[in-house]
Amino acid sequence: MDKETKELNDTARVLNDLLKACFGTTMIEPGKWQVVSTALPSRRFFRNFILSGSPAFCDSTIEVLKVLLNAAFRIGEDSSSYDGDRVARSLAEHLKDKGWGDFGKLGEKSGTPDLDKENRKILIELVSEIAVQLFGKTDVSEEDRNRIRNRLCSLERTMSEKVQKKTAPAIDLRQAETISASVDLLMKGLDLPDEKGFLKPEDEQNAWKALSNTYCGGIKIDTIIQSGLDLGLFDRYGAQIEVMMRHFASKFNLKRGKVEKSNNDLGRLTRALESNRSKIDGTCILRMSALAEIRKLTNNAVPSAEHVSRFEFALGSLKDLRYCSDGYKAYETASAIGAEVTNALAKGPASNGPAIAGLEKLTVEHSEMIEQFPEQLGNQQVVAISLRWFMELSKLAGKPASDRNTRVLFGIAVDGLQEARIRKNSLFHIQCVMVISICAMCEGHEDLFFSLGFIVAKLKNAFGIKETQEGVWQLISIMNYMKRGSSKKLLADPNQQMNRMKDRRSPLIGWTMSLDSMYRNQVEDRKQVYKVDIENEILKLEAFPS
Repeated sequence: MDKETKELNDTARVLNDLLKACFGTTMIEPGKWQVVSTALPSRRFFRNFILSGSPAFCDSTIEVLKVLLNAAFRIGEDSSSYDGDRVARSLAEHLKDKGWGDFGKLGEKSGTPDLDKENRKILIELVSEIAVQLFGKTDVSEEDRNRIRNRLCSLERTMSEKVQKKTAPAIDLRQAETISASVDLLMKGLDLPDEKGFLKPEDEQNAWKALSNTYCGGIKIDTIIQSGLDLGLFDRYGAQIEVMMRHFASKFNLKRGKVEKSNNDLGRLTRALESNRSKIDGTCILRMSALAEIRKLTNNAVPSAEHVSRFEFALGSLKDLRYCSDGYKAYETASAIGAEVTNALAKGPASNGPAIAGLEKLTVEHSEMIEQFPEQLGNQQVVAISLRWFMELSKLAGKPASDRNTRVLFGIAVDGLQEARIRKNSLFHIQCVMVISICAMCEGHEDLFFSLGFIVAKLKNAFGIKETQEGVWQLISIMNYMKRGSSKKLLADPNQQMNRMKDRRSPLIGWTMSLDSMYRNQVEDRKQVYKVDIENEILKLEAFPS
């Protein structure tokens, strides 16, 4: 090793060794690069940069490094006289020798050219991740090495998930290509600013509103986001986009009722914020960290005064954020309150005065914010209605069955149906029908209960709704608290529902089939079931107190 090599800083040595592993030459010793067209200028560029004493990894070095690796693997537009298989083996061996992780399988030939190409792309991403983790640094600490090793193993595992199944590689690759195209289409539809370095809070918020509206329309946009994250497809849009999508994944998993997965997403979000500090605006880190802490609380809410107090304290960090508009903070605060109240009451009715007072206070605050910021919080109207019915359900659940008057609850459900029509929200429409079913149960109208159960079950199947889905599992939970096992009757197979009605010689069979026809027409027409005027059909039955 010559004098120049000995005097390199830590990150310069890491970069120099990576280049030597890939191209068989270091930047400061004589050698000939064989990567066509990009070779000589890149070699001079890296030599000067490595010897400068500056941090070795910056935007320009990372970009040039990726160009060279793409050329060496014959992935990009440039060409190479290097043996791509040899480069892959050498790079995988180098990563193992340096303690970054054992990625030998990525350097081996699989016998399937497309699979080999995907594995080489993963190797490039691993090298890029090393560069990102050491961005702007000259020294490499033991903590840096441990973090890089953990990050590379995690990245390789997620990116290989779809391409390492050698028994059916072509299918996996086609799926990956389809997901990639879907991610690109999704990002194009969000109409975010072109620059990768910075997103305003309002940009993130508008993106969530757009995606949430798409999801509520019955399109499984959340599966595209999750698959894109698993395959590392959002990396190309910048670090802030990636953490934004991880936050959205957590919220969508909660919508699906997957609380544990939502909590895991929050953990990944926290780690992504930490590992990308050099690439993300500081205000974004504070903002996302505050939202993650609040989400952890709401995911595990209980109807107690103590939990409400902890939640309100966490809200303070959101309300105190700088460089965020009042409208932005109001929307995020309202969203958090909606999750806190709904999830808490799903665990059971509030049983003491302080807990009830705390939850009612949050519900009032939610409504007041909608009045104060109608433009930003328009979509929160459906949440406000659901909070009203959960508070009312909590009151009814605490009473004997004979004392449960559903006049108020039915009125709230009707308000919800009208709001679902305004928002074109089919999923919320279905939740409203479930609430009316609970009204029928409380009033002892079993024929109507089974009739609406038939409708709900068919809509549940048409939309692929899971019983764990947000807004649904909470209703199921409190419904079963009011009458054990009632949700199984409501959500039973439609044929079972109809057989029950026939066995009872229900007078509502004809009414039910007519209503089913209305829904079937709307399901076939782009799933616009929110258009069905079910409240008037029910009012004709005079089933509930006016």
